[in-house]
Amino acid sequence: MNRRTRDRLRKDFANLATGNAEVTIGGQTLNKMLKQLSYFAVLGFLFLTYASAQTTNGLITGAVTDPTGAFVPGAQISVTNQNTSLSRATATNNSGSYILPQLPPGLYKINVSKGGFSSVSRDNVELR
Repeated sequence: MNRRTRDRLRKDFANLATGNAEVTIGGQTLNKMLKQLSYFAVLGFLFLTYASAQTTNGLITGAVTDPTGAFVPGAQISVTNQNTSLSRATATNNSGSYILPQLPPGLYKINVSKGGFSSVSRDNVELR
């Protein structure tokens, strides 16, 4: 290692010890690179927020209870779009809740069934 390189390293270590260090990578300071990175991160976040708000779909969610008010796990839920015949199905979870996401707007028929219980149907449930 020559004297010039050794002197440069001593100066860099001295700056590091006093907190006056300026790290450069590819000719750019670390502070400048971090600033640019944060701008891109903010722009990316704004883009993703705006893009996700552009959906026209909705969801149908609810909970199934028995006549005493107790939640019914494992009930079968099916929804059918009355205009397009698009059909989706799910089952309630342990707390009797269900969710059917990403459904296009329209009128739906909802069917709920479970062994030992009478089935329930609702027509003309509007999803906007």
